[in-house]
Amino acid sequence: MSTTPGLEILAFLTGLGGLGTIYLGIMAATPNTLGALIEYGGLAPDYQFGTVGIKYETPALQLMFRGEPGNYSAPMAKARIAYKALAELQPGTISSGSAIYLTVKPQQPPFSLGQDSNLRYEVGFNIYCTKEIA
Repeated sequence: MSTTPGLEILAFLTGLGGLGTIYLGIMAATPNTLGALIEYGGLAPDYQFGTVGIKYETPALQLMFRGEPGNYSAPMAKARIAYKALAELQPGTISSGSAIYLTVKPQQPPFSLGQDSNLRYEVGFNIYCTKEIA
């Protein structure tokens, strides 16, 4: 059974080490330093001649990192590590998932999302994945 892209990307990022705790689906209030991987609406599915139903889907995710109050460089450094690692992924399965990914594409370099109400900087980027439907 295939897992969600969020779970597979999260397992890959966790395996990199050095990125700290990354939550799936939520930017928790504590601790100060953490990451969040949020799944959101992607692109329309693709069909292929000779295949019944959807052949490929393009889910979308946003990856964000937050640091201690007033610290911009630490979350930016983590975002840049993740950005580079995701951009280097080759077609195939991710971590122990069963889905075959054709692409995992960061959509822009990491950028500032501003500060939250506790003056903690948030840095992130968006990702599109193209994967086969099993």
